[in-house]
Amino acid sequence: MSQRVLRNEPVEALSNGTPLVATRVSGMTEIVEATGDGVGVENNDSEALAAHIICLS
Repeated sequence: MSQRVLRNEPVEALSNGTPLVATRVSGMTEIVEATGDGVGVENNDSEALAAHIICLS
C-alpha cells in the first residue's frame, strides 16, 4: 500500500503565488497544473526542466 505525502513548502509557495516546476512522479504535479501556477515535467527530463525554469524566470 502506497501513500502520497505532500510537503508543506510547495503548497505554501503556491499559496503565495510562487510558480513551481514539479516532476510527474510526485502528486504535486496535479496540484501545480490545476492551479496554473507552474508546470509538470517528466522525471529525468533535464532539458524540459531547464526550459521550464528559464520560461518562469
